[in-house]
Amino acid sequence: MLIPMVSEEESRKTVDVYLVGPYHFKEEILKREADTIKRGVKFLFPLPEITII
Repeated sequence: MLIPMVSEEESRKTVDVYLVGPYHFKEEILKREADTIKRGVKFLFPLPEITII
């Protein structure tokens, strides 16, 4: 299975769940994406423990 790479703008139109690798930027990412979260999009942080927001 291939995971396509798309721009942030394009992904905001079609995504249900983001898989976020750089977990050490979690708080900054969540602040920046507050409107996206309000629309019901989920953010999955697999490290250091699996967290879905």
